[in-house]
Formats: sequence, C-alpha cells, structure tokens
Amino acid sequence: MSSDSSGDGGGDDSIDTEQSGAPPTGGNSEDGDGDVVASTTTSSTEIGSEFRIDVHSLNRQNSDVVTLDLSISNVSPTQSVSIYSPPQEGDEPGDLQSLTLIDGSNSKKHLPLLYEDGTCYCESWNNTSLAPGESVRAWVAFPAPPDGVKHMIFMSYAAPPIMDIPLTDSPGERVEEPAQGLSPPQIWDVRSLQEGLEDDSTREETSEEVAISLSSDVLFETNESALDKAAEEVIQQVAREIDGSSAQTVSVEGHTDNTGNDSVNVPLSEDRARAVRDALAELVEKDGISYEVAGHGSGQPIANNDSEEGRSKNRRVTITFAK
Repeated sequence: MSSDSSGDGGGDDSIDTEQSGAPPTGGNSEDGDGDVVASTTTSSTEIGSEFRIDVHSLNRQNSDVVTLDLSISNVSPTQSVSIYSPPQEGDEPGDLQSLTLIDGSNSKKHLPLLYEDGTCYCESWNNTSLAPGESVRAWVAFPAPPDGVKHMIFMSYAAPPIMDIPLTDSPGERVEEPAQGLSPPQIWDVRSLQEGLEDDSTREETSEEVAISLSSDVLFETNESALDKAAEEVIQQVAREIDGSSAQTVSVEGHTDNTGNDSVNVPLSEDRARAVRDALAELVEKDGISYEVAGHGSGQPIANNDSEEGRSKNRRVTITFAK
C-alpha cells in the first residue's frame, strides 16, 4: 500500500491559521526562538490547551528535502505534559502519523525522512515530558514537494492543523547534512478521514482503497479475543461494504496499547485480528476473497499511550480492502 490517512488538504488558497500567543520561552536551540509563522494548541481532553506547537519556518534545503523548524511547548504554569518522540520507523499505511506535511495542491502527504537505521533525519530531542514553561526546538526533514508548491499544511495527531505555511527557498541555518544513507522518501495519497459509529470506528479512504479501524473496546472485553455480541452489527456493516467493493484481498490487522508486554500484546492483537477475520468470512457473501491477518501488539501506536484517551485509540483492529 502506498497511502495513509490525514485531514483534508488545502492548496495555496487555504485560509491562514492565526497565531495563538507569543513564542514559547526556553528550548534547546542556541540561536533563540526566532519568529513564529503560526501556532496550534492541542485539542486533547487529557492535555487541555497546555501543549503548543509553534512553526518557525519551512525551508527548501535542495530539490529533494524541506525542513520544518518548530518548537513544542508546555504553556502550563503548573503541570508537566508528555510530548511527541522524534519520528522513527514503524508506522504503516492506515495509521495516523505524529508529524506530517500535506501538499494540498497535489493531495499528497509527506512523511518525515528517515535514515536507513530507522531513525529520523532531524534535530533529535530527548525530552518526551516537559516541565511547566519548558519547550524543545528542533528541525525535521521531509521529502520536498514539486517546485511550484509555495505553501504546505502541518498535521499532528494531538492538535489542529496549521494551514498555508510559506515554503521558502532559503535553506535552514541550523540544518545539518545527512549523517548516513537515507531510506526512500515516503509520499502518500491523502485520504479522507471520517469518524463513525459514535467515534468507535475510523474510516479512511483514497481513490483506490478503504481502511476501517474498529475500536477493540467495542469488539472485545478487556484482554479477551472473543467477539462481543454487540460487535456483529459493526462487522456486518464492513462485510456489506466488502461485498460491494472490487476487493479480492482483505487485510485485517490487530493493535493494542502499551499496557503489558510484547509476549502478551502481540498474540492478543493477532488473535483479535483472526476473530474479526473469521466473522467477516462468515458474513461476506462475495466469492473469491482471501484474507491476510497480522498482529502488531503495541508497535504501531496512532496516539500517545500516556493517557487513557490515547491508549483507547491505539486498541483497534484495522480492515483494509480495495474500493
């Protein structure tokens, strides 16, 4: 598969995002915080409005690489907050990414550039928890869009998008050359994203395929892999859509949060994927369908496991098939 989920893209005519307050203080940059192009604060009910991302610039390093210079800040006067870890290998199609850029003009999603060892080509940071008033500043490298693109959209999983970030032709001053070989760039089609079934499912689609993530909290009891009776209606809806599709192969992937360890989570996620596969096989009436099953345990989170809200999002079974 070569695409992933995101919010709606926008081109150069998208509305600008207002800045939300002054630039943060602190950080790990020696040259100061600099100007802020735009800011966004989290919409998470766990963190409230105390987690803020400021974008300082978006720069073309060369024809292949752009760099996003940003600060991640805790604007709370009293509480510590958890923040993103640097991007790394492990996320796959069908899952939300922590930091991405959208080329709205061409409906493409650009994932962070990674070295061949799976670490990010970025100014890495060690802090994943910020004290009150603390911030980190870093640059993150992404595949470059075509020359004609003058603006991009910044997306993250914990805060609203920032629209129309100007893309300059001036290389970032703090950016370093790659320290080793880079993995092939990942640029995916933008999916439309819809929440459904009272937020117990997420539907993502491109022009070619559909990925439906069902909450494990609706399908299963805690630590169990036998489907609840209430799950049948949810899976029946998916089965009807598969019947009406061109699909010949259906992928079913199970995921857990990080509670427990891999020796428990990986088998549990695979057993849950098999249970959904078995239910689909009984309900789908279309002939000639083959099924692929995988269990990833907690290895592919789509949200921060430091909150119950995030852990709930990570407990899911994702069903992917051609339209």
